[in-house]
Formats: sequence, C-alpha cells, structure tokens
Amino acid sequence: MKIEWDDRMWTVDVNELSLTQAVVITGRTGVSLTAWEKALADPDSPQWLPSVQCFYWLMLQQDGQKVPVGDLDFPVLKYAQAVAAAVEQENTAAAEAVAEQDPTRLPVPDGETPAAAEPETAAAAG
Repeated sequence: MKIEWDDRMWTVDVNELSLTQAVVITGRTGVSLTAWEKALADPDSPQWLPSVQCFYWLMLQQDGQKVPVGDLDFPVLKYAQAVAAAVEQENTAAAEAVAEQDPTRLPVPDGETPAAAEPETAAAAG
C-alpha cells in the first residue's frame, strides 16, 4: 500500500512483515496479527490506537528507520485519514483491475462511452 504522508509517498506491505516485527506488534497491542488488522479498521476498538501506532512504526521500519515503537508520537487522526485514503485508492485500483479482466465485458473502442459500445444499451437509449 502506498501512503501519502508527511510530504512524501511511503510503502507499507503487511505481507513483508518479519517475525521480529510481528512479535513487536503482537506484544505492543496484546492481540494476534489478525486481531491487529481488524483493530486497524475499527476506530471504536480499544486496540485501535496501539494498532495505528504499530502500523506507523511498521511503515518506518520498512523504510529502514529503526525507532522504538514506544517513542513514536504523530498526529494520529491525520495519519489514519492518510491510511484510509490509501486503502480506498488501493481498493479502487483492484476493482478496476478485476473489471478489466472480466471476460464478459465488451471492449470499448477509443472515444466511445461504454453505453454506446453495448448494442442493447444503445438501442434502449435511442
């Protein structure tokens, strides 16, 4: 995932989480990695703040910065908004990729709208 934060683009890849990083995250949050990921999506969870802190720490770690997770202080709501925007952008890109691979989707010639390329739709509109 690419997060626009602090005037630059950051990359965070949870799939590249190392064992040491996983141990720090589970130790800091007190929950499993699955529960950590769920807590990130639930601001009402009591685990949300330590989960966001660990996600921020992971972002720094994957950038090569070695900072103790307990020393981090940052504008958490602004960061959470930046992460939410990155997630939305990633989901949109994934949905577009799936739509492009849909074998039932008719190809659209350059300059035409999808409705004009579909005979039934064009006939119904006319």
